[in-house]
Amino acid sequence: MSPPKRRYTALYLLLVCVLLPHTSNNLYVTVVNDTSEALKTQETFLQAAPTRQARLKELSQETRPGLFVLVIGESENRLHMSAYGYERDTTPWLRAKAADDDCLLFTNAYANYVSTAQALSYALTEKNQYMDLSLQDAATLPETARAAGIRTIMRSNQGKFGLYSTAVTAIEDECDDALWLHPQQFSNRGQERLNFRVEDGDIVKELKSIPIASTDRTLLILHLNGSHNPYPCRYPEDFHPFGTATITDQYDNTVAYNDKIMNQIYESVRWFPNFQCLIYLSDHSEGIDHGIMHDSNSYLPEMTYIPFYILASPAFRSAHQDQWATLASHRSAYFTNDLLYDLICSLMGIQTGHMLPENDIARPEYDARPERFRTEHGKLAITPPAVAEPQGGQASVALAP
Repeated sequence: MSPPKRRYTALYLLLVCVLLPHTSNNLYVTVVNDTSEALKTQETFLQAAPTRQARLKELSQETRPGLFVLVIGESENRLHMSAYGYERDTTPWLRAKAADDDCLLFTNAYANYVSTAQALSYALTEKNQYMDLSLQDAATLPETARAAGIRTIMRSNQGKFGLYSTAVTAIEDECDDALWLHPQQFSNRGQERLNFRVEDGDIVKELKSIPIASTDRTLLILHLNGSHNPYPCRYPEDFHPFGTATITDQYDNTVAYNDKIMNQIYESVRWFPNFQCLIYLSDHSEGIDHGIMHDSNSYLPEMTYIPFYILASPAFRSAHQDQWATLASHRSAYFTNDLLYDLICSLMGIQTGHMLPENDIARPEYDARPERFRTEHGKLAITPPAVAEPQGGQASVALAP
């Protein structure tokens, strides 16, 4: 398939996926029913392409040099991370790292939606809940970075072309170098193979084969499988520090394994030529303390409680002291992950002319008023963890034999 056709096919998949939250539970039927509407939306999107592309061509090529790394976690609940106060020491590396000068741990981050495709369709584009911009006019992060002269590389441990991953696939496929390590996670009908074992150690191994030159301006996107169910398929069979008796035990094992993987990723990329920053956040959380996962039809505020942190090199912190100080001052500020695009562009020095300073957590003008923040694409207000709410209590349903 030629690059233009592949691009339009990917964009079509993105637009179809954006329709899914507004449909019934029978997604296969509703995708068919909404084909006509999706085609109309696709036509509108393609008609707007020349204007969007012309705007991107005007971007300055004078962006910040070096390597910027975005790591997208999966289904990780910060209430189950010891770095955020959880009683089990599930994240010893991050807990210790948070005390270092090169790490900023943000304590009030939330998902803009509680499923992957919808959350990342906003997080990885200009589209967010706080500005009037249609999706067809919203440039993606890879599009914007490439227009600014930045090489884009993506490695994903997620499936490709699954029913719930089409939006993610469409966006990530725009990178200059995109690779799905386990595309076979989904059957040819788009259904997830639930017992398919995928461990994020594969991402760490893949890092060794990615060429990064000291003169490159590079955005490296790593998409983990993280804490996605089924939990025992997300960590090695001999890795279960919290046992396997309950769903909570298994989930906490995934969190602990993710902490180990993030340690290894950071220790790899920080030695790459001209490393600048690593940004980590999860797409959404998990309703693990209520015995459920993530689903808008069973929405719980806990499904939005995501981790978010930034690690920066001494060179970056020295060269951009004011920006780093501003970020540090916002560590307890509210943040929804649909503002990720603004943050990444800000860190890389990309000025699109369309981003609002009140949506950029790296700027002093950031609007941190808690009451303005939303989730479920603007439908619901953010509900923070109550002071009296247990931080991920261990009472949970025992697994069936």
